[in-house]
Amino acid sequence: ALELVSTAAQHANEAMKKIHKFKKLLEIQDLVGGVMDLVSPSRELLKEGRMTKISARSGDTQERHLFVFNDLVLLCSQRLISQRVGAGPPLRVRARLNMDGLIVEEGDNLETPNTFYIRNTGRSIELCTTNSEEKLEWMQILAKAVHDLAQKKSSLKVHRDGSSNNGNDQPLQEGGFLQQPHQPLSNDQYDSVKSPVASLDLGRVAPRLVRSDQVSHCMNCATPFSAFGRWKHHCHACGIVACRKCLSRKMRLAYDVSRVLRVCDRCHQLLLQNTGADQQGVKAVNNANDENNDQSNIRSPPESPILPHVEKAVICGPLRLRTNGRSTWSKRWFALQPDFVLYSYKNQEDKLPLTSTPVPGFLVSLLEKGDAVDPKTPHAFKLFHVKKTYYFQAADSDEQRRWISALDQASRAEDLV
Repeated sequence: ALELVSTAAQHANEAMKKIHKFKKLLEIQDLVGGVMDLVSPSRELLKEGRMTKISARSGDTQERHLFVFNDLVLLCSQRLISQRVGAGPPLRVRARLNMDGLIVEEGDNLETPNTFYIRNTGRSIELCTTNSEEKLEWMQILAKAVHDLAQKKSSLKVHRDGSSNNGNDQPLQEGGFLQQPHQPLSNDQYDSVKSPVASLDLGRVAPRLVRSDQVSHCMNCATPFSAFGRWKHHCHACGIVACRKCLSRKMRLAYDVSRVLRVCDRCHQLLLQNTGADQQGVKAVNNANDENNDQSNIRSPPESPILPHVEKAVICGPLRLRTNGRSTWSKRWFALQPDFVLYSYKNQEDKLPLTSTPVPGFLVSLLEKGDAVDPKTPHAFKLFHVKKTYYFQAADSDEQRRWISALDQASRAEDLV
């Protein structure tokens, strides 16, 4: 009898949980209106909260409300009273990203701390939180949701096929795993990618495009864009910004087979090598990989992010930082890693970095007339793009020279020693 009562109580609790989840979906449905049908027996809300979105074009911040479900992500904005028709929904859906194939990526914004990216086919969104702990919590929930969905799909496929692949674990490079900031490959790095396995994601996953307003020179041939009327274009395979001459190739990529997209010469060559000189082979590689996407290819989401080791940094130390839009200096601890990424920390003891910025594509120099900071400021230098300038101040002239030398090498993606 006691066992029956316990079983009945357990069933009652499960029923109450399902009712609560259903009511929550109805509440969110009322908030966003009838633009989409959120109510589904298999859908569950994992987390919701306010978030700051950073505009990819202007860099402005915008308040958003983020809903993370087990199968999709909704990014919403608050409607103004003047924009609401009658008793219309208070929220407007700004973006919808499917959880299947979603990638959670570390941010690269040096000015704004605690940023990260969520991206899926053809869409990349930069978000920031109030602190590093909140950022880590959001990233882990998103990564776990993608992992759980992939595992569920794999279990259904294995059950349908009646067998599973017992091969060695070869984790995919997509699907929610926390990744380091995307950065353009140097010549040596491009040349080192020789096998189809090493460059399998090229053309299969939409890259996070480098901001064109922060690039003054072609990232392939270094020709200034202002010279000879050259226009900026993106390589849709690796994401770099280059001139028309360096982006003269076009081909269909696996992540968007409906369009013919521009790619740089190096990506074009790699893609042809990887697909047997057949453009449609890019799609074939993707489909073949999907057929083998069983449980052996699913990697558990990390319990903590991959942290850079300060001990392995090429150069590290305290610097004062100032940006174009601010009149005050802030003190941070910086570390430049061998992968050309510049990390900043609140202090030397912090384990989680505030920001992480790939340096290739930037220029470094001493201060000049016309800068927002007085050129006479002692031991100062700058790291800059066309519309983005970071000013630094070192403790002495020796530290200034060391930082300028290291950042100059990193900006050209040269081996740091």
